[in-house]
Amino acid sequence: MNVLVIDDEAAVRQIVADMVRQAGYAVDTAAGDVWTCTVTPTDGTDAGTAGTASTTVGAAEGASKLVRGGIDVALCDIRMPDGDGITLLRNCRDSGLDTVFVMVTAFGSMETAVEALRAGAHDFVSKPVNREELVHRLAQIEAMRGLREENRVLRKSVGGPGANRFTFASAA
Repeated sequence: MNVLVIDDEAAVRQIVADMVRQAGYAVDTAAGDVWTCTVTPTDGTDAGTAGTASTTVGAAEGASKLVRGGIDVALCDIRMPDGDGITLLRNCRDSGLDTVFVMVTAFGSMETAVEALRAGAHDFVSKPVNREELVHRLAQIEAMRGLREENRVLRKSVGGPGANRFTFASAA
């Protein structure tokens, strides 16, 4: 399982990455900063008009690595300079990425946890990250992903949902 640790604090990023690596998972890291994408019309209209749009997403390096694919789990800080992990999570969900997000924060509150879960996070952990808790959550995610894959293979082997694999005829 491939895990991406996204955090603006280098020390936290390294400590969490080491925990993940020691648990036997492949790990990569990304710093949290700002990524701005400006869309400018190519039809000759003035770029200063309503045809220009900008979007700011926190954790530019993390967003870049997530878009490339191959990341199963993102351990993502919520509060980063000029951005936040929940916005990154929402943008990933909107773009169809199926990476599992576990949100990490030093500023844990019930409201923040609920917001993260409503945005599509799988789980929420507080800093300082407890090694046993993190490893347990990663193991749960790995088991869930294994069950989903097994389910997909079994559905495919029986022809998928709603498939007419058997034909019945009435004697009447």
